[in-house]
Amino acid sequence: MEFRGDRRDALKSVFEQWVQRVMEATEQRMVPQRYLRPPGALPELGFLAACTRCGDCIPVCPVRAIVRAPTEAGLAAGTPYLNVQVQACIACPDMPCARVCPTEALSAGVREGLPRR
Repeated sequence: MEFRGDRRDALKSVFEQWVQRVMEATEQRMVPQRYLRPPGALPELGFLAACTRCGDCIPVCPVRAIVRAPTEAGLAAGTPYLNVQVQACIACPDMPCARVCPTEALSAGVREGLPRR
């Protein structure tokens, strides 16, 4: 029986690695340019699926570090990102950008000690 458990663990590990590689390859094809997302963002594919491009996070950023991805950004068009060459994110302790996100594409709960909205 012990061999069977080890075999399952090995198959599970191989399958998880395969899924990870498929996800990375898919993400690379779908989003060739990477954008630096605001704090608390989901992984890129999840973020793109969850973000409604409402822009609610943009005006609440106290240092105006969050901007909209241009229309040339393909699937990422209209999504919020940080253009740190213009203004760096200060990672606000209360994370107003994540708190106003209606879909939790940005989530304040990912930082230790902060409750989820």
